[in-house]
Amino acid sequence: MQNSREELKENLQELGHYLMHRSMAGYFQFARKHNLSYSQMFILGRLNKEGRASVSELSSMLDISNSAVSQLLDKLVQSGYIERREDREDRRKKYHYISGKGEKVLKLSIIARSSWMEDLVGKISEEEAAGLLPCLQKIVGRFSEMEPLEPHHRHHLHHQKKNFGEEE
Repeated sequence: MQNSREELKENLQELGHYLMHRSMAGYFQFARKHNLSYSQMFILGRLNKEGRASVSELSSMLDISNSAVSQLLDKLVQSGYIERREDREDRRKKYHYISGKGEKVLKLSIIARSSWMEDLVGKISEEEAAGLLPCLQKIVGRFSEMEPLEPHHRHHLHHQKKNFGEEE
């Protein structure tokens, strides 16, 4: 007979699988609809968070060549999702910034990624929700106590899972 912690662990793993699968399916469907790759969406997210980035900084984060990043950035500039500007002090340096259009598409992607939650929550009664809420709040609290993954590591974990054939 399994102990409660082991059963909890298995259920959390299953929940994590469902959450990731549903979220990523919505995310990739949105990206395809807007002719954006995962890497381009990643770039938009990083620029939104960091404010700006150079080709070499993004290349390091994505673990791909500068020329590959430049191609991704060129398409984003042409689509109006980002802007490329020269550094005021050193004109040889170029930085990339998210545009208003890029911010809008990023916000829409977040909505698309979590749209399935409305359907799920709609299937849970008010009484069930009230019973589940304290447990979920406790789990979320434990997550917040854990050391966060660096953004760079989160990206590599995604690629590791993709390379091992897990569904997205």
